[in-house]
Amino acid sequence: MSDIVIFEEDVGPVEVRLEGETLWATQGQMAELFDTSTDNIGLHLRNVYAEAELDEAATTEDFSVVRQEGKRQVRRRLKHY
Repeated sequence: MSDIVIFEEDVGPVEVRLEGETLWATQGQMAELFDTSTDNIGLHLRNVYAEAELDEAATTEDFSVVRQEGKRQVRRRLKHY
């Protein structure tokens, strides 16, 4: 079972997933934590995997996330790193 961890930033809280000693975050969550764009996070991740600094299969996981969109709740699978 995983826990949700909330980081308080100047822009507001950022929720991430914690499983054991592993913290999982989407590109959007990382962008909030590091005060940058999701494009910059994506570029950095592509470079990390292209240069084989990390193995993508070992450092990514798809989690089901429920989001409020308008008046309905939508369940989506989002990639976490």
